[in-house]
Amino acid sequence: MSRSVWLPAVGLLAWICCLSLGTVQGGKVLVMPVDGSHWLSMKILVKELSRRGHEVTVLVPESSLLIKGSESYKTEIYKVPYNQDTVDEKFKHLREEVFKHAPGITDVFLNAQGLVNFTSLQVVGCEALLDNKPLMERLRGEGFDVTLTDPFLPCGSVLAKLFSIPAVYFLRGLPCGLDIRANQCPSPPSYVPVQFSGNSDHMTFFQRVKNMLMHFLESYLCRIMYQHFDDLTSRRFGNGMTYSELISHGAIWLPRYDFVFEWPRPLLPNMVLIGGINCAKKAHLPADLKEFVDGSGDDGFIVFTLGSMLSNMPEEKAKLFFDAFRQIPQRVVWRYTGDLPNDMPKNVRVMKWLPQNDLLAHPKAKAFMTHGGSHGIYEGICNAVPMLMFPLFGDQGDNVKLMVTRGVAKELSIFEMTSETLVAALKEIIHNKSYKEQMVELSQIHLDRPVQPLDLAVFWTEFVMRHKGATHLRVAAHDLNWIQYYSLDVIIFLVIIVISVLWLTKKCCLFFLCKYICMQTRQDAYPGRSRVVWVWNPPILILLGSDRLSCVFQGVRYLNSTPILSGEVANPHCNRTGLRKQGASRRLERTAGARKPPGLLATAQNWQLFVDLEKQLKFPHHSVATTLRPDILLISEEIKKHHLHGVASAVGGQSRKDP
Repeated sequence: MSRSVWLPAVGLLAWICCLSLGTVQGGKVLVMPVDGSHWLSMKILVKELSRRGHEVTVLVPESSLLIKGSESYKTEIYKVPYNQDTVDEKFKHLREEVFKHAPGITDVFLNAQGLVNFTSLQVVGCEALLDNKPLMERLRGEGFDVTLTDPFLPCGSVLAKLFSIPAVYFLRGLPCGLDIRANQCPSPPSYVPVQFSGNSDHMTFFQRVKNMLMHFLESYLCRIMYQHFDDLTSRRFGNGMTYSELISHGAIWLPRYDFVFEWPRPLLPNMVLIGGINCAKKAHLPADLKEFVDGSGDDGFIVFTLGSMLSNMPEEKAKLFFDAFRQIPQRVVWRYTGDLPNDMPKNVRVMKWLPQNDLLAHPKAKAFMTHGGSHGIYEGICNAVPMLMFPLFGDQGDNVKLMVTRGVAKELSIFEMTSETLVAALKEIIHNKSYKEQMVELSQIHLDRPVQPLDLAVFWTEFVMRHKGATHLRVAAHDLNWIQYYSLDVIIFLVIIVISVLWLTKKCCLFFLCKYICMQTRQDAYPGRSRVVWVWNPPILILLGSDRLSCVFQGVRYLNSTPILSGEVANPHCNRTGLRKQGASRRLERTAGARKPPGLLATAQNWQLFVDLEKQLKFPHHSVATTLRPDILLISEEIKKHHLHGVASAVGGQSRKDP
């Protein structure tokens, strides 16, 4: 084997071995789980940490659903102000609500309300734990190295901050994307679909509009859904701390997905994907169950479950499934605890709890009927079993759309189906080879990785324990306000610079343009003998020559070709100055007496021109008169009318105060 081949192989083997190594001395791990299906996958990591020599303590409320004691880890049971009946009643209410209506856009609000109702009880239990001073002192004295928790509920994050230990977050995702927001992970709505939007990562213009509106709605719902979490953190830590701020200090995030399942999106360096951690290990089937599935022959069998929460359904719905199963040759293993019909199909076996992953790993598994939960989806992907999906609540609608888009599943509404449509859908899933082929390809991509999800989760948990956190992976975006984050201050600064440059450029261009016009007019009107007055606000050029009066207003040139003869003043057509011909003529006659001044205006050395543009120009508060040709006088704003006067100069070339 060449050196170029075996060196990379040795490096990869060394990396895998490093991940497999435990710490020199076992650490102490405090686990604050979330009851229900969330615990089922976290338990896998907890047991593995315990197997590798770490001392694991799991906090369990005295009334729980699925969290039980184990020899693999230590459990610390704490009292809560509610009993098991209250917990069961809450979950029963959730199960009943599922079958009342089909999922729709209103699910956004219904799920938000349901989440608040459910988590409010958990917050009460958390308060009871935090107020249990003897237990809290005992836990503080244990000297834990890390907290492993699911931020779906706030208690684990609160404990991590109270005990000043780093937190590792184990999660599928948080409602309204709070995990992404809190961790300052970029989530552009132009290609990252918002939950419940029904969009894919390739959106049309109107889909992007919908996605943006859903993004704003999601931000609003976040404040509603996590208000009681915010109240808890604010009471415990003060300074108005929100729950988002609290979980933003998580050392490592372990999301239970990967991009075989999720739409591609940006991630941060402290986010490590461990999708498929729940299907890494398989066990042997019980003997009676193995005999049932082995006896299915070439037709195979179907696995049917609606998750850990739903093992029952309304009788009329169950009847539709039983009628459909009676019409197919495949055997069916169904997790169902409801009433059984008298004519129970012989090809159906119902169970209170079934080994889902182990059944899907059987080579005769032909289809997987599921509600679209993340655990079941990954077990279907790992074992390459195509799926018939019935989304019911929560993120299941988005999960189902992802699988349907991948071409490995078919969606069917449990509220609209009939026995006939169910049979047709099952036949399509089983006999249309494209579903199986694409699922096999998806499974191969998912399993093609250098490190297994469980080993990766263990490595990063131990990494945090060894280094007391992972602050080097925390992005600086946490220290920026929203103006700095979006660089609005930089954009405004650059816009001001550009506008200033453009304004100066315009002024310079106008200056040189008017100077050019002035030179041209001087040559045309009276070369060498004209007088020019240049005023800057607004730019106005007034030019008097011997035989012509030329005015340029804001770059527009007006020229009167009529000579101004002795004894009269012609209209110069400079309308914006409002020059008055008659007043000037009368003043000229009074000044010159009975005799008309000879020649043109150029020879009337004692004429003075009074110009006032009535507050449009800011003249200096003095007048300048001259006996040079022609006489020009600029006066202040006190003169409110525009007029042209010819008067005799008392003293040639002297300055004159305002009249």
